[in-house]
Amino acid sequence: MIFMSMTFHHFRDPGAAARECCRVLRVDGTIVARTGTHEQIPSYPYVPFFPSTRRMLEELLPDRARLRAVFEKAGLLCVESHVVMQTIAQTWGIR
Repeated sequence: MIFMSMTFHHFRDPGAAARECCRVLRVDGTIVARTGTHEQIPSYPYVPFFPSTRRMLEELLPDRARLRAVFEKAGLLCVESHVVMQTIAQTWGIR
């Protein structure tokens, strides 16, 4: 199993990283790639407070289709894909 957490957007060559995953995995191996994507940017609670982060995130984060395509091009098969929502804060109230 390979577990990547919030690393994909740091790879200079995502295709090379995916090919390396393919190389080291057994035939029945699994990759879990936890990462932010373009589609999630509007849900990030800090973006309205720091508007310049939107452009940075748009440049750094892949969209879901590209993420999947990178791994499929390396010879891997997507069996499942899920968006997991994480609660950052119950309330934004200032005390």
